[in-house]
Amino acid sequence: EKMSKNLDKKLLDLESADLFLQESHKLLVEKTDAVERQTKQFEQNVTEMGKKQKAEILGEFQKESKTVIDRVDILDSSFNRNMNQSEKEREELDKHLESLKDFGKNISEQIKDVQRKVLEDVSKLENELKEQKLSQTNIDG
Repeated sequence: EKMSKNLDKKLLDLESADLFLQESHKLLVEKTDAVERQTKQFEQNVTEMGKKQKAEILGEFQKESKTVIDRVDILDSSFNRNMNQSEKEREELDKHLESLKDFGKNISEQIKDVQRKVLEDVSKLENELKEQKLSQTNIDG
């Protein structure tokens, strides 16, 4: 009976570990999705900013040709700096995303390994329980 309780406790511990790993994997997937959404939102914001700046430039150009041309050069330079900076930030976000994907793959592999081990341990425990029952039956019989 004590061994049976011990086996039951081990099974419960293994199930708890499995649930923890599943929840960790779920959180990782959610965080990866959030980073992807942020990256897409960032791209949309940069594109919208660029469109706004171009629209403003064209409106001013029609009003004041020489002054606007000077401002266009300044804004264009600023826009290019912003785009260069945005591209650098995008590359950094892509690196982070790739890192998260690699981490997710690693976690997934670890989860699979743990699940495989849990199944092996459960199988061993079931076999031990059968042997105990058989042994008990032989003793009783």
